[in-house]
Amino acid sequence: MDTLHSLLLYAHSFVRWVVLVFGLLAVAYGLRGSFGSRPWAPADARYGRWFATSMDVQALLGLVLYFTADWFRHAFDMSEPVPTRFFATEHVIVMLVALVVVHLGVVVMRRTASDVCKFRRSTILFGLALLAILAATPWPWTEYGRELIRLPGLG
Repeated sequence: MDTLHSLLLYAHSFVRWVVLVFGLLAVAYGLRGSFGSRPWAPADARYGRWFATSMDVQALLGLVLYFTADWFRHAFDMSEPVPTRFFATEHVIVMLVALVVVHLGVVVMRRTASDVCKFRRSTILFGLALLAILAATPWPWTEYGRELIRLPGLG
């Protein structure tokens, strides 16, 4: 189980970068469309869908890690150290909210009629989700920080 947990942590760490890249691309393409005069094309939805898909994979990995972690049985004891509280509450809640917002952005892309509105609304939603993700990521310089790229000991 320890090796499986390590592999899941490695995958979760790696997929974080995939999520960030697709999030940045979704926002960048949305901004380009918002301030350009070009019409919406089906290909414009590509990065938003990839952002949502990578978030789904990341959420699945994260939830498996969450419910299988050794600290889970003590997770909601507020006397626990800050990193435990962070991963038990703030990280999970903010990331799940970001996941919902990303999916709202995809829905907006499909259901909004005006091309300019599609670009602007999806950009706002993807941008908000990306900001939430950046805020709730355990960056190395934070009190609850982790490595930029986790390389688990598989031995």
